Amino acid sequence: MRDGAYHWENVDGSHLPFSTKSKAGLAIKMGLFLGTGFSLPFIAAWWQFKKAGKPFFRPGPPPS
Repeated sequence: MRDGAYHWENVDGSHLPFSTKSKAGLAIKMGLFLGTGFSLPFIAAWWQFKKAGKPFFRPGPPPS
């Protein structure tokens, strides 16, 4: 087997499936990706409350 047969240059994140050249664009994309996953349980809870006809959030003391 030759020396270096499986070698490639890893320059500037070339092994990543997305570009890291624009830091602002990367931050927006990561925020959307991670924010969507974080918000899904809250959206599911809101949907279940809506189906049941109950308010998701009622400020103030509980009704008597």
